[in-house]
Amino acid sequence: MNNALEILYTEAFKADVKIAINWKSKVIGLAEARDLIKGLLRDIDNQIRLFPESGSQIDFVPIGVHYSALLKGDYRAVYKIEQDSSGKMTIYLLMFCHQRMDYQTLMRQRHMMKIMNK
Repeated sequence: MNNALEILYTEAFKADVKIAINWKSKVIGLAEARDLIKGLLRDIDNQIRLFPESGSQIDFVPIGVHYSALLKGDYRAVYKIEQDSSGKMTIYLLMFCHQRMDYQTLMRQRHMMKIMNK
């Protein structure tokens, strides 16, 4: 395990998780959906702690910023790795969505959530 590593769950990631639980609960019930997603999040957290660079690299933003995606079950977690001069890694979990959801749809969904929460 990498001791010089910190994983930060962004507010957007947390909101994505709530949406995923809500959608999944329509099929399997709220308690089961919550347990399923929490299990996936534990798996994601464990894998990133052990192998932070194990996700596949994605370049969906044409500005030279690189992100990684980790697939677990039917879901995808998008994260960014930053490393400081001392070697400490900070992992920012940015997005959580079903694998079938494309990034444009996710961004539109986030924009609508911001409007609804104002």
